[in-house]
Amino acid sequence: ANWWTPEDAAHFKAASQQLVEEFNKYEPLPGLHVNGEQTLGENIADVAGLSAAYDAYKLSLHGHELPVVDGLSDDQRFFLAFAQSWREKIRDAALRAAAICWQTALLARPLPPAVAPVRSPFWFTCVQP
Repeated sequence: ANWWTPEDAAHFKAASQQLVEEFNKYEPLPGLHVNGEQTLGENIADVAGLSAAYDAYKLSLHGHELPVVDGLSDDQRFFLAFAQSWREKIRDAALRAAAICWQTALLARPLPPAVAPVRSPFWFTCVQP
């Protein structure tokens, strides 16, 4: 059964397309782009998880504001912590080999390179002082 209203389906399609276009811009290495369509499911899950975590964080404050620490607001520190959780060291050749696997669907569950979510302008808008 299709439980989507036409409006909900149109909104989901438009929002998903924005995410596809955002991830298509990511270039972890020169000439190597993320395939936003192929990684869409994982990207939606990541955005939803981050949104749920952020909502829970804000609710835990019970309306209180936290102080600025080292020039960063509590929101900025939240998103920096998220970005830091994705940090990894990987040699260019290994990243290129893994990305080729993602791009050609050799993995059962296509994932974007770990650097992609934290390079998004969406995340940076939350952490700029």
